[in-house]
Amino acid sequence: GKSAEIWFLYHNGAVWVCSPTTTHRVKRVQAGKTQAKIAVGKADGPTFTAKGSLVKDEAVNKVMFETFAKKYADGWSSYEKQFKEGLANGSRTLVRYDPQ
Repeated sequence: GKSAEIWFLYHNGAVWVCSPTTTHRVKRVQAGKTQAKIAVGKADGPTFTAKGSLVKDEAVNKVMFETFAKKYADGWSSYEKQFKEGLANGSRTLVRYDPQ
């Protein structure tokens, strides 16, 4: 896959992202290709191997929204509605990456 910069949450020992269901990262997990290489900071930054899974977890959603509001304060107000509505209507999903 190709590197992509995405907003993330580190929580309970995993990296969480909220992605549209049309993205390659979601489609790969749906196809059973769960192995991922996570780069921290930049595409050539430190990396780790992880196993991806698609998850529905309202408690994680809440933590993610609170974290994003602080961590991405400059941009969150522009994306908050998309994230919340997407998770509610199924056009977005949580992807959990567990380090291996």
